[in-house]
Amino acid sequence: YYDITATVNPIDAGIIEGIGEYTAGSEATLIATANEGFLFRNWIENGNIVSTSETYSFEVVSDRTLVANFAITTEFDAVACDEYTWNDVTYTESGEYVQEFETIHGCDSIVTLHLTINNSVTNEFDAIACDEYIWNDVAYTESGDYVQEFETIHGCDSIVTLHLTINNSVISEFDAVACDEYTWNEETYTESGDYVQEFETIHGCDSIVTLHLTINNSVTN
Repeated sequence: YYDITATVNPIDAGIIEGIGEYTAGSEATLIATANEGFLFRNWIENGNIVSTSETYSFEVVSDRTLVANFAITTEFDAVACDEYTWNDVTYTESGEYVQEFETIHGCDSIVTLHLTINNSVTNEFDAIACDEYIWNDVAYTESGDYVQEFETIHGCDSIVTLHLTINNSVISEFDAVACDEYTWNEETYTESGDYVQEFETIHGCDSIVTLHLTINNSVTN
């Protein structure tokens, strides 16, 4: 008979089935089962990896002493905008990512990151206005590109660019002198004074024109 023995590393990481005495030439099957929070890694004999499968079968030709190595497994969730950096590695897409470490006792530690990446949003729009344009309580009076930053429902940046064209209203005036009456755009004036008419420019803005009118009356003898 030959003795097939095995131990667990770390000691509380799992259980092993199949250890015991075997007759020469028989087949031994060792099964390693991980406890919660652990993951099977490999079978070690004399410092060498002999299998990476939880179930390890072999022909018995001598005494054998093996070690079933397990890794400590942990996981965590993270949510980030655009990118997430974990131990100097930057991730830009949602997914599951694994990193391996070594504990202070020299055991493997496998950490899984469940990552959600929410992207920032960049938008732009055009606007045309007369004299001024009000966007989110900010008044703009000159043409140009203007940027405002907001926050998405996920807490990420939303950057919006306004491409603004301002067309100004036109204010003009002129003088006129006439005898008895003066007709301006089908309006007839018979008295001196200032008269205002409003028009629309080619851009749809106001054009305000003031007439300074002097009426000289004809004299009848």
